Amino acid sequence: MTRKACRRVAVVTALFMGTVGTVVGWTAPASAAEAWLDVDAGYNLTCGIKQDRTMWCWGYGGQVAYYDPVRIGTAASWASVDVGGGHMCAIDTAGKAFCWGGNRYGQLGGADNNPSTAPRSIAFGGTLVTISAGGSHTCGITADARLYCWGDNRAGQLGLGTTTDWNYPRLVSAGWSAVSAGDFTTCGITTAGRAYCWGDNYFGALGIDSDVREVTTPARVAGGGTWSAIDTSGSHSCGVKSNGLYCWGANGHGELGVGYPNSSAVPVQVSSRAWSSVDADGARSGLVYDGVTCGLYTNGTRFCWGFNWRGELGLGDRTERHVPIRLNNEGSWSKITVGDNHSCGIRTSGTLQCWGDNEWGQLGLLDRVRRLYPTTVG
Repeated sequence: MTRKACRRVAVVTALFMGTVGTVVGWTAPASAAEAWLDVDAGYNLTCGIKQDRTMWCWGYGGQVAYYDPVRIGTAASWASVDVGGGHMCAIDTAGKAFCWGGNRYGQLGGADNNPSTAPRSIAFGGTLVTISAGGSHTCGITADARLYCWGDNRAGQLGLGTTTDWNYPRLVSAGWSAVSAGDFTTCGITTAGRAYCWGDNYFGALGIDSDVREVTTPARVAGGGTWSAIDTSGSHSCGVKSNGLYCWGANGHGELGVGYPNSSAVPVQVSSRAWSSVDADGARSGLVYDGVTCGLYTNGTRFCWGFNWRGELGLGDRTERHVPIRLNNEGSWSKITVGDNHSCGIRTSGTLQCWGDNEWGQLGLLDRVRRLYPTTVG
């Protein structure tokens, strides 16, 4: 993934075990925008589902280029959408999964390697309740908790015990409740609440307390405990346990949120507060990684931290933060998502807002102007 010139900037007040960083003052603008049900940000591209269950995408995704928001197909029956490095996947209200975009490694799951500019069904006879599009691989979970993965497998990120690519869904194992596909890593949570990661272990992104470079089958994340949410990216991962938020992996820009620059091969506690979700991402070029993380308290309060050269933290500036920071008087959120260089979220009112880089129109604001604060979409 390409990167623009960046610089390191100042570190703010540290955060340890439940304290919070400096609050940035801001008053959210009033909005009467349309209501949205789901949104996901990826590599220079964003897709979302409106309350009427139509799906829209905007930005640049390699095989597809929308620039301004474009309705995807004519269906009005979409339930969820997930955006990867160059492909997108979505599930309709009947549980049928579709993918489109680049397909060099078979990440569209159609039993071929042909790209597609429109959603097409995956080669799978059952239904899915969740799907996650990674850099160039995809994973999904069925209603009976079976995990399937397909696409790029050069680092073992499909969890099948090999490094062979597959262009159609392959069963990993049963007993899963959540999955997150990153660039070359995958993490998931079992129905028993145990967290596992596999694939590329660059900078300890698997959290397994090992410096082994690749793991081709699910390996339990160190520290035990009961997990409710997990997300992995290019080089760092985060998850929510019963006793707070934890992150692990690369930390060159403070993306672990613990106030110091060291990477960690085991989960480190960011906060002991009650968190509902976390999203980890950032731009990776070779061994250089600009990590970003955002998360929500259970009351909907938003925090972001890490790399911020393009304003992807939504704090009104481009200063990177090494601890979670919130905007004062911002209001509550129901969903947060981080892309390579931009972020989006849905307010509890249903209003969709995006911020950060906008070179390819990935903010959905009908222009190419970067935004440093959350800005309402349509």
